[in-house]
Order: sequence, then C-alpha cells, then structure tokens
Amino acid sequence: MQRLLHHALDLLLPQRCVGCKALGENLCQSCIGQFTVLPTLRCPLCNTAVAKQYTLCRQCSIKYSKLRGIVTIGAYAGPLRQAIHQFKYQNRTSLAQDLGALLSQIVIEAEIPPCAAIVPVPLHPKREAARGFNQASLLAQAASERLHIPVLTDGIVRTVDTPPQVGLSREQRLRNVAGAFSARRGAFSHGGVLLVDDVATTGATLIACARQLVQEGGAPWIWGAVLARGG
Repeated sequence: MQRLLHHALDLLLPQRCVGCKALGENLCQSCIGQFTVLPTLRCPLCNTAVAKQYTLCRQCSIKYSKLRGIVTIGAYAGPLRQAIHQFKYQNRTSLAQDLGALLSQIVIEAEIPPCAAIVPVPLHPKREAARGFNQASLLAQAASERLHIPVLTDGIVRTVDTPPQVGLSREQRLRNVAGAFSARRGAFSHGGVLLVDDVATTGATLIACARQLVQEGGAPWIWGAVLARGG
C-alpha cells in the first residue's frame, strides 16, 4: 500500500529536477553533467592501479570471494547525492527509472561479462516494511528493463537487522555485516551476477553479499553496480 501511495504521489505532483528545481524532469541534463566522475583505473576498494576500468585488483578480488569489480555513476556528492537522498528518504520513487537508466549505461560502457541475473542487495524485512520499498530492488528492476537481464530477488535474504554503517570504520563495517545475509543454495550457479545497491562507501555490504552469493548460491563471479561511491 505504501509503495502504491508513493507512486501515485510521484505521478500527481509536477516533476522538478532534484538538483536545480527546474520543472519538467526528475534530473535535468545540466545537473547530470555536474556528477563527479570517479577514476575508473583504480581498484574501488583499495585504490591500487588496475589495467581495466572499475575492476578490483587481484588481491582484493581473491580476498573478497570473486567480487570482480564495482561500476558506479560517480561520487556521492552534489546533484547525485540529492537525487539519491530524495529517492531513498523522501519517497520519490519515480527517480528509480532515471537513476536506473544512468546505472545501466555505465554497466554497458564498462563492458563487463554477460550476467545471468541482477540481484538487488536485500533490506531486512523490518527495514523494508518501515520504508515501504527496497531502493535497490527498484533500481534493479529499472536496470533489468534496459539490460534485458532478469532480476532475482528470492535468492538472497538479509537475516540480521544490522545497525546503520554511518560513522563506522572499514573494519567495523565489515564486521557489522558479516553473516547478515544468506543465499539459497545453488540458486546462482547458472552464471555471473550483477549485484545492485544505491551507495557503497567501503564496499562492506557488497562484499558480504558477494561472499554468500558465491559460497552458498554458487555464483561463479560477481560484479557490483552502485549509483554512487561514498567517501
């Protein structure tokens, strides 16, 4: 019911750009042009130089259960941060289409190997019920329409309602989400997975999900796709 109400409000209210407030669209081209693009030839986890854009370095790839890389639109700042905040906390769910389209374009440009499934990072049921939607699921559905890759939402669940990651160090974030997810055994053995979320700061949540998708779900490899990288 909450999701339907949010969608109805999105349709009834006139669209304004989340960045400059101009009428007509959720995100205007001028504000999109202000997104802060991040270096693509650096490991997104440790900042080591890499040969291929968005990929993890060899050490991080081995350490973090076949998480091969993380594509992103840009830094969690400026109009992109405003868009994510409006989408996630102000119930502006129509932004999922705009942001999902931008994320899909980055995935295509990154030329990652063909994936068998798109998997949104799950929220704990209590958190999703309180918010009324899972922002990662809406993004995954929007990306699926453009990438023509099916979304699988029932293969991994969040079993622990962990405290927020804000303010925690990298090591604390990794410990906070360790063991918080569980994947259905063998559910992803048919091919690689594109793991979708809104923001990654240290990558701890993506790492925790990827570990279960590989170890329990049987996925041969994982690529992360997030709207923004935090600092």
